[in-house]
Amino acid sequence: MAPAHPELLWSVICSGITCGLLAISIGANDVANAFSTSVGSGTLKLRGAISIAFVFEILGALVLGGTVTDAIRSRVLNFAAFADAPYELALGMFSSSVGATAWLAVSTYFGMPVSTTHSIIGALAGFGVASGRVDSVRWLQLLYIVLSWFIVPLVAIAVSALVYIVVQDVILSRSYSFFFMKYFHWVLLSISSLPLAIFIAFENPMAKFEGAYKEWFETNGSNKFACILLILAVLVIISSIVTILITRHRLATGWSYLESSLSADPVVVCPKGVLSGRKGPKSMEINVGKGDKMEVFEIEAKRRCSKSGIDLLLKSELFHGGPESFRSEPGLSEVDVSEDKMPLEQSSVSKLELSKIAKKDVECHVSEETKRSGSHKTQTVFSAMQILGATMVVISHSANDTANAVSPFATVLFLYLHGVKDESLTTPWYILLSGGCCMALGLAVFGYKVVKTVGLNLTRVTPSRGYTIDSVAGCLVLVLSHLGIPLSSTHCTVSSILGVGLIEDPWNDEIGEQDGEWIGFKWFPFLRRISVKNVNFKLYRKIFFTWISTIFFSGITTAMLFVISKFCYNIKLSRA
Repeated sequence: MAPAHPELLWSVICSGITCGLLAISIGANDVANAFSTSVGSGTLKLRGAISIAFVFEILGALVLGGTVTDAIRSRVLNFAAFADAPYELALGMFSSSVGATAWLAVSTYFGMPVSTTHSIIGALAGFGVASGRVDSVRWLQLLYIVLSWFIVPLVAIAVSALVYIVVQDVILSRSYSFFFMKYFHWVLLSISSLPLAIFIAFENPMAKFEGAYKEWFETNGSNKFACILLILAVLVIISSIVTILITRHRLATGWSYLESSLSADPVVVCPKGVLSGRKGPKSMEINVGKGDKMEVFEIEAKRRCSKSGIDLLLKSELFHGGPESFRSEPGLSEVDVSEDKMPLEQSSVSKLELSKIAKKDVECHVSEETKRSGSHKTQTVFSAMQILGATMVVISHSANDTANAVSPFATVLFLYLHGVKDESLTTPWYILLSGGCCMALGLAVFGYKVVKTVGLNLTRVTPSRGYTIDSVAGCLVLVLSHLGIPLSSTHCTVSSILGVGLIEDPWNDEIGEQDGEWIGFKWFPFLRRISVKNVNFKLYRKIFFTWISTIFFSGITTAMLFVISKFCYNIKLSRA
């Protein structure tokens, strides 16, 4: 079949090249967000995250990418307005690709996560205004985007904070947290798998086009519910098996998320029977040897114990070798502790008092070691679940990412082959595959910049926090998208990280100031858990500014490129 507009062959070639660059930019920026929390929590190394994302980004693009490409193409522009000027539409798509690519490249260079969807929408809107066909722009969609700048971050921050508090109180604060995660992790997997199950049920190619499945699926709500339940069951079964295998392997090999570059391991191995006080007004470490096994325990001296209590413990015979065995490490100052109002004379210390102090100290150490071990096992289960959650996010988001990357090129290709009227043609599989490969390439080569910003520099992320972030962000993208809000997965992810980062761990294993009794877990009210000291608000303000600048920068750049391209094209026509 002969092409409808053979004179636009040059635009097909140019658009293909620019869309390849656009896909690389999208992979380096937007796709990197999906695994940023996994890298930030120590669940995965950067190389492993990139490898997994590379495979599943291509898979998701090939299987689900064509389902939303048409929606992206027609979301902002009314193509019927360009029926009398197909060359303007081709120039506009080419200019839109260049404008969006330029903004994404600049943002990625500085490590700023931005919305690829908003970049494309802003570029298309800029082209529509520059073409003089202002009525071709769907301004209501732009209004929704402006509202989403403020609504989506606030909702994501609030929901993620509340969800993490529930995770703290129901799981992390309990002594049986590992038991719960070992036998009931499928409950949390069901929650994190639900967005992908709904997406596959409604957006798979069989549901979008004519056929027996679509007819059965749309008959009634019961069929839709059954389909979602079946897909969810398959996902949960597979996820549970993978979670168990990963958890067992990591527990058997002694894996620890603290070994990543993002989390500093607080354990310091010191000689047997050494008390080392690091310079500073608030902290000290007591190291007690048990045979060949070293145990390290940290206490905050000013809040947790008095000077006389420490002196009694140091001078007792229960401390290995008595006071003669105590020696300070070079370069370390004397421990800063609070003075008692009524100093206790050493001569009045009885053996019974010394025995009580030593017994309490040992009990504290044993309890601390037990809780650390259980907490580490719980975090190990969360780490396995977080890998699966991030993988599901990549698969579900790859459809939208692929649409952003290939929609300008697909529009030009269909214009070249069929003209302006045919807007609902299926995007060929080889275009989706090419887009997925280019995005995976961009992630592998340049994605580390955005991963570092989102996963490392915003706040501290642990496996349990990372799992909460991924689950909340995925659910919000699904729910708000069905409400018609053209939100960005980047906005949801970054804001969810901020929300979880605002919540502190409310339990502190501490020794009472007055009587030296072990207090253990203490429930904190909601407002007392909120703290801004662990969040990099300066960086978040920069990111928020880039979100607002996205539409304006890509729109203005596209408009300028379109005017220049149209001027050059008209000169060429006049000389022909």
